[in-house]
Amino acid sequence: MAAYGRVGTNAYQRERMVQVLYCLIAAINLAERLGSTLELAVACTDLGNSLGLAPVRPLARAYHCLATRTTAHLEDPLMTARVRARAAIYELGIGNWSAGCKDLEASMAFCDRVGDSNVWEEDAAIRSHAAQLTGEFESRHRASAPRFDGGQRQVVLWDMRSGDVMLRCGAR
Repeated sequence: MAAYGRVGTNAYQRERMVQVLYCLIAAINLAERLGSTLELAVACTDLGNSLGLAPVRPLARAYHCLATRTTAHLEDPLMTARVRARAAIYELGIGNWSAGCKDLEASMAFCDRVGDSNVWEEDAAIRSHAAQLTGEFESRHRASAPRFDGGQRQVVLWDMRSGDVMLRCGAR
């Protein structure tokens, strides 16, 4: 599985999309033999993202559904958060703002539940940027405000008056 991931990443960086799709399909074929695993969920989400941008959106939705069903069997909130965040990138990429933001907010809630500040902060930054692009300035401010009760962290805050980005580090 890891080999297909590395080869697929290399192919993506070199803009060899046929190889990317091959690696994703091969990874899914291998992961399906193992049952419901994180690798299967991630590969399905990534293939769904790729097919959706191709655009083969009905097939993309099918793979996203498979990824969601797979994470439901795993009962692992952090893995569910990661799959939801990856699906959100696709939804935002095709302009489905409400679904993308809903996925990010769900991912952030899972991260709050398990205490993962790193994934929460990545999701919050993406959610904040999506709110900025859609003109939801209050949502943007709320999404980027530090809420996580972890230790040291780095949080990006948007200054609503000037549009400047301020960086604040450290615990509350």
